[in-house]
Amino acid sequence: MAKIVGEKGTVIAIDVQSEMLQCAKKKSDRHGLSSRILYHQNSLDSMGIEKNADFILSFHMVHEPGGKYLVAEPVFHVSEPAFNQTLDAAVRAGFRIEERPKISMSRAVLLTKS
Repeated sequence: MAKIVGEKGTVIAIDVQSEMLQCAKKKSDRHGLSSRILYHQNSLDSMGIEKNADFILSFHMVHEPGGKYLVAEPVFHVSEPAFNQTLDAAVRAGFRIEERPKISMSRAVLLTKS
């Protein structure tokens, strides 16, 4: 990700495990990319980050039991049938619909890993 964002971009590496952040730092140090990365250890209850993001990647975490994903798509770009196809695929992949939060101008669902 640090290569993709370029010299002026920033990646925020977030993990609940400090060991995973240390691994990421060692690897980014080897590649000379650490200056583009902010390392942040979150708690189980909160990400602890209040920044806007242009792109979010969840990597190696979908398998975690109790993991939650908020999916929000703009109503003017994603039709209700298309959104429902996404939800069907998520359910087939082992997620369950926990809540349908109201998000302005969005179709939204909170998914929990079963």
